[in-house]
Amino acid sequence: VTSGSASWVSMSLGDPERRTTNAMPYPGDINEELQRDVKHEYAFAQFAATVLTLSESPTMAFMPLMPIQLAPFLLTLVRKGKCGART
Repeated sequence: VTSGSASWVSMSLGDPERRTTNAMPYPGDINEELQRDVKHEYAFAQFAATVLTLSESPTMAFMPLMPIQLAPFLLTLVRKGKCGART
């Protein structure tokens, strides 16, 4: 129910061109194929981090917490021009 609700809100109110890595400004020397690869790796890392949170080990469950929280924060900083995509 929660996932369905989130999907509905995203489709109703969200802009598919301004979500997470879709709005990420890539440097000029990064071609479309490399951008697609980066987005694929980012999605895989997010999926892997989510799977780790389901681990029975408390250490393994909390290990991906920092990257999961840090990634959207850094994307926000880039979007607002506070840091660059290469930093």
